[in-house]
Amino acid sequence: MKEGPFTGKNHPLVRVENLMTPNDFSQWPIEVARSKAVEALIQQNDDLMARLSVQLRRISALEEELNTSKQNNERIQFHYDNIKDQLLILKQKAQALAQRKDNSENIVNAIKDKVRRLEEELRVSEIRYTELYQSHEEKQNQLLKRIDQHARRVRRFLNYRERIQKASQNLRQKFQYQLEDLLEKKNVSEHNLTHELKDLKNQLEAKYNEKITDIQNEHHNIQEQLVKEKISTESLLTEKLKQLETQNTQLSKQLDLAETTLRELRAKLAESTDYIQKSTKEYKEQIEQLEAEQRRHLQKLNLDNENEIKDLKRDHQEKNDKLNFEIEKLQRENQKLFDKCTELEKVYEENVQLQNKIVFVERNRDEQKNKFKDEIEMLQRNLSHYRADSKSKASILESMKSQLTDTETLNQSLKEEKLKLEDQVESTQSLWRDSQKEIETLKDKNLSLQKLNQQLSATINQSRKDQRNLKEKFETLQIQMTQKIKELRRNSETVNSIRDIEKGEEDFSPELTSKLETLIAEIQSGFIRK
Repeated sequence: MKEGPFTGKNHPLVRVENLMTPNDFSQWPIEVARSKAVEALIQQNDDLMARLSVQLRRISALEEELNTSKQNNERIQFHYDNIKDQLLILKQKAQALAQRKDNSENIVNAIKDKVRRLEEELRVSEIRYTELYQSHEEKQNQLLKRIDQHARRVRRFLNYRERIQKASQNLRQKFQYQLEDLLEKKNVSEHNLTHELKDLKNQLEAKYNEKITDIQNEHHNIQEQLVKEKISTESLLTEKLKQLETQNTQLSKQLDLAETTLRELRAKLAESTDYIQKSTKEYKEQIEQLEAEQRRHLQKLNLDNENEIKDLKRDHQEKNDKLNFEIEKLQRENQKLFDKCTELEKVYEENVQLQNKIVFVERNRDEQKNKFKDEIEMLQRNLSHYRADSKSKASILESMKSQLTDTETLNQSLKEEKLKLEDQVESTQSLWRDSQKEIETLKDKNLSLQKLNQQLSATINQSRKDQRNLKEKFETLQIQMTQKIKELRRNSETVNSIRDIEKGEEDFSPELTSKLETLIAEIQSGFIRK
């Protein structure tokens, strides 16, 4: 803190409580105490003590006020220093914000260019994506239709299997009830049944294998097409991103060049304005100096001429007075001093010479006046030229000012356009976000479709497994049927042997033969219908 008129060391305050007590006059003699001089001195001493106490109290109060004012001054100085520091910080922040603003403007311009290009690419990609999505949906619909057809065929096969099982159960019952009637035609019926079952089995297996191979080939082709399309789209997007990055670098370089050119132009404008201002100031100062010098020179010339004229007039008057005095003397003493005529002629000649000198001086004065007039005219012409130059430079300054105002208006318009473009950028960003959301939803749909495809493949695999199980069950049924047929043959052989033993070589009755024929016909008709 700087030391001022009120700064310095803090001295201790004078306490009013420690004042001197009045003197004791009790020890003095009575005569001295009652004397008027002593009483007057005592009164004066009391008055002085009272004044001293008042002054000391005032001084203590003033010192307290001084200390408080010092403290306030220190506080104010501290606040002033803090405010100075805050101002410096705010200035630095303002500079940093200005730099950030310039950088943000450049970044916004680059982002705008990128956004425009990305919008164009988004439009193209959206069109391609819609086309691919439509083709993919069509292919998926075709796959679903084929899968439905296959499921229907599987259901038909299952129904057919159930019917066969029911027919086999009925046949078992009929075989149990009519074993005796079916012994003769067992071989023929077994042979026909085995051939028919083999033919049906081969036909079903061939059809099923052909359809499964067709479905697998179509599914594999669709997956390959989708993978190729994805790879092509990804390669195109990467190439476009690389092109955008190269274009972005080129634009950033162009922006840097434009900024450097603008800075150079601004510096040149500032230098030109400073040069014009300095030149105008110098021209004005030179003109003022020339005018002042011209005035001083004219004043000096006028004063010199006036002084010379006054001196010449004085000399002339003095000489005329002398001559007149001498002429009077000569006229008086003409008669007496005729001898002095020669002296008078000399004096006359001197007078003539003086008159010639006066004429010469007047001519010189006229010539100097003419010269000064010519110089004044030249100076006036120069002044007119300087004024014309100053007017032209003032017009140039006005044009530059108008250009500056135009540039300021352009800056304002550019700022407004910048705000508009920022709004557009925000809107485009929101659109871009919406488009990204749509793309994410489409990706989710694609994933769900892939999941469906996986589920369908799983169902196909399950159907294959079911078919294999059915084949295994069918083979087990065939084995069981062959075993039962063998048992029936054995039973029939035993029955025939018993009948041969009981009846011998007697022929069958016509009623039994007719019943056996009807049963065989019903069995054959039931197999054909089912």
